[in-house]
Amino acid sequence: MARKTINIDDLRIKANDMLLHSADNMRGERRGMMTLLEHALHETGNYKGFYYLSREDMADSINGTTASFGIDRQKGENKFDGTDNSRVGYI
Repeated sequence: MARKTINIDDLRIKANDMLLHSADNMRGERRGMMTLLEHALHETGNYKGFYYLSREDMADSINGTTASFGIDRQKGENKFDGTDNSRVGYI
């Protein structure tokens, strides 16, 4: 018989990996993953927030070539100008 439950923390880890390592042209896929994961986390009482991936986070990504990131802390008040709000990680 097939298993009917999943480990939510494993789902969060896999989603965070996809959100970090996906190609820049996969913004729609990242938004879909965010919606699915947030729903699962809220429904199970496991939502603890999210953070925007920084230039430094993206530099640590496996492919190392991703140009988009979710926040540019070096820009001060304009830290979201030119960034990709689908570049997030979940706590």
